[in-house]
Parts: sequence; C-alpha cells; structure tokens
Amino acid sequence: MRAISCFVAGNKVATMSLAFLIIVVATAVFAPCLAPYDPDAQDFTAARQAPSFSHPFGTDFQGSDVLSKIIYGARATVAVAFGVSTATVALGFLLGILAGYKGGLSETVIMRVVDVTLAFPALLLNIILVAILGAGFESLFLALTLTGWAAVARITRGLVISLANAQYVTSAHALGATGTRILLRHIVPNCASTIVIVFAMRAGATVLAAAGLNYLGLGDPQDTNSWGTMVNLAQFDIVTAWWWSLAPATAIALTVLAMNLIADAARDYLDPRSGANLAEQR
Repeated sequence: MRAISCFVAGNKVATMSLAFLIIVVATAVFAPCLAPYDPDAQDFTAARQAPSFSHPFGTDFQGSDVLSKIIYGARATVAVAFGVSTATVALGFLLGILAGYKGGLSETVIMRVVDVTLAFPALLLNIILVAILGAGFESLFLALTLTGWAAVARITRGLVISLANAQYVTSAHALGATGTRILLRHIVPNCASTIVIVFAMRAGATVLAAAGLNYLGLGDPQDTNSWGTMVNLAQFDIVTAWWWSLAPATAIALTVLAMNLIADAARDYLDPRSGANLAEQR
C-alpha cells in the first residue's frame, strides 16, 4: 500500500487513471448488481431510443439497454486485459531469461522465433490464428498471447544480458555463487521494475487488440456485450442512433488511455534515471 501511495502521490493523472481502472474492475465484478436491466433483454418497441432518464445511454436496435451492455462488457475487457497480459508477460519473461542467461542454442532458437513473430503485423497474425482456432473467447485469448510474448522476450533478453555483465554479478561469480543463485538473487529482482512497466503497457495494447478483433467479428459470437462487438453492430446506425456506438467506443478509449497513462507514470516512478526520482532522491 505504501508503494501505491508513493506512486500516485503528486501525480494527479496517475491518481485519476488508477481510480478509473478501479471503477472498471469494480463494475466488472459487481455487474449483476449495477446493471439497471438485463443486457440481453429485447424490447423492439423501444429500439434505438435516444438517451433518457430510463436509458442514460439509449437503446440498441433490439431495444436492449446500452448502459447495461457496457457494464457487462467490462467483464470481458478486464478478463482479457489482465489475463492475456499476465500470460504474455510470464511467457515472454521466462523465454527472455532463458535466451539471455542461458545463451547458446536456446537463445538462437528463441530469438529466431521472436524475429519471425515480430516480422508480421500483430493484427494479421491475430486474424490468422483466430481463423484457424475458430471464433471464441478462448481462441481470442490464445491468439493475443501467442502474438504478444515476442516483444516481451526481446526486452527481457536485452535486459538480462546487460545485467549479466554488471560488476556486482561478476563479483558474485568470483565469490563462488552458483548460476541459479545469481539469477534468482541478482538478475530477476532487477528486472522486476521493467516487467511491471511492460505489463502495464501490454494491458492497454491488449484491450485495443481485443476490441479490434471483436469489431471484426472474430471474438465470441455469443457475446454481444463486448465493447468491440457493440461498435461493430452499431456502425450501421451511426447516423440515426449515434449514441449506440459512442458509448462503447468511449469506454474503449478511456480504458486504454488510463492504462497507458498508468504505464507512463510507472515508468517515471520506477526508472531511476527519470527526473521525478532524481528530484525525490534530492
């Protein structure tokens, strides 16, 4: 808690971004209690109604309450953001350490796979993988993980190589420390701050990628409450029922913006070379 307090202290942007993300997570957890209507309930007599007191965000082409859909759609967003980011960072971190510290054939194989993965646009690879695996949340989760780990592995490898050549690691070798002890006591802890920053950055990119795939119809076909799917369905009524597309698009934009701002604040706080930390050290 003290670390979080120091992180947001004096940074109003980080404070507001963190508060917004907490609201999004709380909305996802307590969606059944917060949603004023059943998001899947249909009332064609109330289709495409403009925002009103009874429907603050209006209704869609089926008469479903858009606000209720936004609230339930936060569940998929939170699950993708934190689930995929955790899997991506964990896989990329482990393979990056293996490539940077172990070296040899392992490094060659891993880095060639990284090069091939990064050579293609992520969106194209995601589309190909989802097309092969079939539309659905599980396929979306797996595709985003398989296309996101490569950048994390490259960053981790470079960091591990630089740390392995540091003077304190050389001294530990001279004192007889084993390779495992050096890795766990000296290298991995010094990678922690960078991994936290990468995780925050991946979370925002993952939300945007998932929304893009859902917009293209490659997400869960049964989940019409996901924000990307809502934008896809609302595009045909963007002139006559603009509120229907505006609400999920705004939710996506604000969530991604908050995550990116948190990542920037984390970088400024955790990077010892940043001006903020230098001023604090003085």
